[in-house]
Amino acid sequence: MSKHSPEKDRNRLLQELKPMYEPVYNILGTSNKHNYDAQKYFEMEYKDLESVNGDLPIDNFMSHFKLMYNLKKFDILELLEIDSASPELTDLLKEDTNINELEAHRRELKEHLYSIPKWVDPASVERGKIFFWKQFPFLLFSFLYVSLHMHYFIPRINETLIKTGYLANPKAVWRRLLETTKFVLECMVSKDSLTANSKGWNTIVKVRCLHASVRARLEARKKGNSSEAFVNQTDMGHTLMSFAFSVMGLPLLGIKFSKQEVEDYFHLWRFIGYYIGVRDDINLLANSPASLLEYSLQAYTRNFSRENASSRLSNVLNDSTPFGRKFSIAAAWKLNPDIICESFELEQPKWWAKWALTAWVTFVRITFWPIQLMIVVWPAFAFIYGRMCLSVLESRVIKGDTKFNPVAIAKAGDDVTCPITGKSLAKVEPIQSNQTCPFSNQSINHQPAECQKDKVSIAMEDLPEPPKAVLK
Repeated sequence: MSKHSPEKDRNRLLQELKPMYEPVYNILGTSNKHNYDAQKYFEMEYKDLESVNGDLPIDNFMSHFKLMYNLKKFDILELLEIDSASPELTDLLKEDTNINELEAHRRELKEHLYSIPKWVDPASVERGKIFFWKQFPFLLFSFLYVSLHMHYFIPRINETLIKTGYLANPKAVWRRLLETTKFVLECMVSKDSLTANSKGWNTIVKVRCLHASVRARLEARKKGNSSEAFVNQTDMGHTLMSFAFSVMGLPLLGIKFSKQEVEDYFHLWRFIGYYIGVRDDINLLANSPASLLEYSLQAYTRNFSRENASSRLSNVLNDSTPFGRKFSIAAAWKLNPDIICESFELEQPKWWAKWALTAWVTFVRITFWPIQLMIVVWPAFAFIYGRMCLSVLESRVIKGDTKFNPVAIAKAGDDVTCPITGKSLAKVEPIQSNQTCPFSNQSINHQPAECQKDKVSIAMEDLPEPPKAVLK
């Protein structure tokens, strides 16, 4: 029997969240209305949000095809334009495809991708992007050490991250974080980065396609009769909210911002969520910032459980960053409630690591101040600076394909994946017996029970089935 009382843990978490939430409530002018009552919950339960489905527009369209596509060869946007009678398209369709249904689903997806909702305020979206570049290093730091750690208390998201190979090894995790950073930067890099056919918009569509591919792959392995889809509306909504909620860590780093900036930044992520497939009628970012903060506070408190804490994910994250584990542990303890770090079984930070963290934050604030001043004086400079950052990330840090270019599976109906990482092996053609996995440098004939990569154990139930093509 656990020695911890769930009710006491939730009340403790609520009190320890005060330093994070109170400054933002003060900025929004609503702090006097909030009393941190642990019994005060919004009546917004998980299933009441009608959000257990996936992204129906793209799921319906992709369900007509045999393959999960290589976006280099079969771009989802190209598929939307190919005539239904074209041999190029019919070769990819399932034999029982109803052409009328295909056309209806094509129109639905195109209408969603190429339309701008009436609620979108272009000026607010632009100001949200400028705010992002104004606080660029601090928002990313907060996302890494606040948003992700809070995210690891959501069991379904933990399950999805584990089954898609997020725990492969620290190097793989860091690359995925860099790829996610690239996605964010492409969404922010220019005034028109979210207009149809722009770089950011194209990346969002690829992410949407990737989510559909993951849903289809995990759905095929799902046990039981649950109707809840993987990477469903709730999962995507919580992930979207974690990006927007990176502002919550800024006050703890000594960063100030205005009510207008919070509202603009939330509005920006609401717009990104629309294109990525989150239904706006159940998108939490469609609420006012104050009510969204209230909901998130109560949701974190209500759903908190030490048993839900994924110490595996947290430890791989802290081991993967170039700052080093000791520095990352110090950042996690500084920016999160103590009870969360305890639940993740993180060791207490060393005194010198805490000093190094303080020195780093001070150094970045001083050196980044001229850029912030330039953005305040000349807002257009934000996008000049943004293009420079994206260029460096692409040319110096990330090289080659990213996770947003999922490869086509090697044979119709076969999802050929590495038993260690869950990543596709279709790039390796033809598949030979005792082939070396390009992601783990181990034979793809190895037994999953023996898999240990960088001291990260992977449970049998978390692994995909070994590809039939290589079993002897």
